[in-house]
Amino acid sequence: MTKPVALTTELHETETRLLNELRALRRRSRTRQGSLKLTVGQRIADTVAANMGSWRFIIVQSIILIIWIILNVTAYVYQWDPYPFILLNLALSFQAAYAAPFIMMSQNRHRSEQQTKQRDCKARCLAGLVSHRNLPGML
Repeated sequence: MTKPVALTTELHETETRLLNELRALRRRSRTRQGSLKLTVGQRIADTVAANMGSWRFIIVQSIILIIWIILNVTAYVYQWDPYPFILLNLALSFQAAYAAPFIMMSQNRHRSEQQTKQRDCKARCLAGLVSHRNLPGML
């Protein structure tokens, strides 16, 4: 059988450590709550990422590309971009060059939000553990 004094001391030290860790997590959480307001750049990045990742964008872009190619191959209109479609390639390269940083910025922001949520979850779990351990002593 274990001695009650040793068990009480061990629980007290564990609870103290958990409470200190919980307080540190809450302090970090409070300092980051002020930065939850999105800047203009963050809103633009989220909008660009949301639109470029939608089926609507893919369908509209595909239709535009098909029309571009058909008009240039059939010569219905003056061929402004003949067969190798260099101008089309340039336009798509520009689109990719500008879209990639916006999408990456949006992903980075979402990742940091996810990390914050994970820390908050850990803090809630620790708080639940501490309150659960304290309940028998309160009765």
